[in-house]
Amino acid sequence: MSAARTSTSQPRARPSNTTRGATKVGDLAAQVRDVGYGTSGSAHAQFIVDDSSRHFGSAGTLEGRIERLPGVLAASFNLATSAVHIEYLPGSIDLAAIRAAIQELGYNVHDADGNTGDVSVEDSEQAYRDAEYRELRRKFWVAAVLSAPVLVIAMAHGSIPLLNFAGVEWLQLALTTPVVFYAGAQFYRGAWAAFRHRAADMNTLIAVGTGAAYLYSVAATIAPGFFAAAAGSDMAAMGHGATAPVYFEAASVIIALILLGRMLEARAKGRTGEAIRRLAGLQAKTARVVRDGVDVDVPIEEVLAGDIVLVRPGEKVPVDGIVEEGTSTIDESMLTGESLPVDKSAGDEVFGATINKTGSFRFRATKVGKDTALQQIVKMVADAQGSKAPSRGSRTSSAGSSHRSSSRSPSPRSSRGSSPLQSTCGSRWRS
Repeated sequence: MSAARTSTSQPRARPSNTTRGATKVGDLAAQVRDVGYGTSGSAHAQFIVDDSSRHFGSAGTLEGRIERLPGVLAASFNLATSAVHIEYLPGSIDLAAIRAAIQELGYNVHDADGNTGDVSVEDSEQAYRDAEYRELRRKFWVAAVLSAPVLVIAMAHGSIPLLNFAGVEWLQLALTTPVVFYAGAQFYRGAWAAFRHRAADMNTLIAVGTGAAYLYSVAATIAPGFFAAAAGSDMAAMGHGATAPVYFEAASVIIALILLGRMLEARAKGRTGEAIRRLAGLQAKTARVVRDGVDVDVPIEEVLAGDIVLVRPGEKVPVDGIVEEGTSTIDESMLTGESLPVDKSAGDEVFGATINKTGSFRFRATKVGKDTALQQIVKMVADAQGSKAPSRGSRTSSAGSSHRSSSRSPSPRSSRGSSPLQSTCGSRWRS
């Protein structure tokens, strides 16, 4: 009896939020980092996706789908560049499984830097953007050329004798069919992918609207008598007797206009990445490295930390480092904006992509590849393009925690009778 009373007297523990659903690997890794430990063994991958079937204006669907995969630590989808950055555990999942998960949502996946190693990220994105823009432009012009006569026929309402003949609906059908099944195929594929995952997006709206107009018009063209009674005397006044109205122009023109918007969006995205490509283009392509006592020109990718690099007048500094021998003046305006060259001597730090003006010098490379100052600037610009504003819930919880912390530690000055305004300002300043 005493044991029973002891157990019942203890307060009942509330279930934690982590027991309500499966814990993600990324959440566990974040908790480990929060307590001060690091995580090792993870790898990074990047894909460029065709966002013709994405959920317009949101990256949450794709990110959530990838982060639910076992072995994936984090995923980030940059809508500005259509690049997906993934951190994963190689022993738990491979790139093929990640690619398959992305393709299940209806995306076309292209490899980027780090997966193949043949080209840089900027070159991969630029090549993909150019191909996407050319494809959208081709589809738009096909849709525009074929939709124009269909729109004229529909808007004329029989007032143009040349276009007012029996069987004109079959001409509209012939012109609209390529628009729907070629130019608009990507919208129907996107709608089907969203339907399979029990979701709805902009592609669903386009597919339902244009598909309904096209299917009805086909049925009215093949069996006009079935719909003639509902048409009334409006179509009979056009001189064709009992015919049913068709709406081929709605399907074709809507697809053409959506493709125009997508084409302009693709061009704008291509221009968005020009800043990154120009920054990356400032870096030198080769470096003169001392190997076994001989000066050798090597690609910038082969420079290692600790190498002795020789820079002559007029050349760009290939990587970051510390001057070992020689003196010179270097133009660092691309980093600092300062127009006057900076004197450099032994022990001074130099940065990649800056221009050597006068003398020659040798320096020891300290930061190479993506660790250089230039590459860090490029990374910050790319991250800024894909950054997301914090959600309202996170802002509310942050404000609530700040309020609780300030309430638990009131200042001595406020306890001595300061005004409410002074107390409030003081607590906000301290928090």
